[in-house]
Amino acid sequence: MRRFVLCLILMAMACMAANCEDVGPVPPPIPDPVDCYWVAPDGTTNGDGSRQRPWPDVPCALERVGGGHCITVRPGVYRGPWSIRKSGTQQRPTIVRAEQKWQAVVVGSETHTIWITGDWCVLDGFRVEGARFDGVKSDGDYVNIRNCWVRHNGSQGITAHDVTLNVIERNLVEFNGSNIQFDHGLYVDGRKLVVRSNVVRHNTGYGIQFYDSLQDSLVAHNVIYGQASMRGMVVYGSGNAVVHNTVYEYDTAIKSRGSGHLVANNILVGSCDLQGATKKANYTGRDPGFVDPRKGVLWLSGNSPARGAADLQYSSTSDFWNRPQASPDQGAFAYEAFFETAAARAGWNEGYPYPREKSGVVMPDLWAPP
Repeated sequence: MRRFVLCLILMAMACMAANCEDVGPVPPPIPDPVDCYWVAPDGTTNGDGSRQRPWPDVPCALERVGGGHCITVRPGVYRGPWSIRKSGTQQRPTIVRAEQKWQAVVVGSETHTIWITGDWCVLDGFRVEGARFDGVKSDGDYVNIRNCWVRHNGSQGITAHDVTLNVIERNLVEFNGSNIQFDHGLYVDGRKLVVRSNVVRHNTGYGIQFYDSLQDSLVAHNVIYGQASMRGMVVYGSGNAVVHNTVYEYDTAIKSRGSGHLVANNILVGSCDLQGATKKANYTGRDPGFVDPRKGVLWLSGNSPARGAADLQYSSTSDFWNRPQASPDQGAFAYEAFFETAAARAGWNEGYPYPREKSGVVMPDLWAPP
């Protein structure tokens, strides 16, 4: 049975290399904006949800139109919490998206800033911060959380517990948590989840904590470094594939418990405690040849031993940017000669991939193809 599940996962990964839309659960398509309702900071409850007469926030919009619609949120600051309780369907998902990535900011809540309890929902492109507890929490099935910047929340960055077919992808999750034992960047479990291409850094506990009920899930192309606890990832449960991740922590890179895990083609800097796992072609040395690890620049340099070292049998043959590569590298980032040049970091905060908003330095888009 475990071999069968692993084959399904690897087939899905090969599908990604062939430019399939997604791995595992396919995210619902986003309809054209003309079919969407609108939210804006200057919207009113007397509006009709049109571009000209928007509503003031997402909960108001959902109460008016219910699930199964697209709601586009204009740039600005919005007060949390937002509750997304209206389910969509596979054919008509509930889509809540920012008009411009990270320019719609949802701030503050006594509980969770954005709490998704509906099924078949998409949350796309928001900046989420200032919750007393979690930044984004999913209790729904078939939920996709993507392209969000989740930071400075009191407990977890993103949580999803006992869910089915959730996709968490291309998010920046940083500076979350207040308890070094219990608060993590991502804290998730469930069945057939896909967690990929996230950058998880400077959170309080683990970067990513996968709990006991995680089953038959894919964890791929995530970049994890700099947690306050100096611990990267813990994987419990059974039958999960952990492939092509880059974890750079001074204490624990990865710890696994349970059974039937595949851990392959990762860069794991830090201690590795892999019980119940099959290990294939991981780099576990102290110097994987990053461009500038002191500044959190974990691109591969030309002399990196991780170049071309992935095992094709356990590889998706695609990189962090979902581009095919004939000779896959270990870790999340594929080697690019341009990344070794100063031009690749032009406009950054003195060479660091962090913003300095008061001085006009913005966050570099690490997800833009080179």
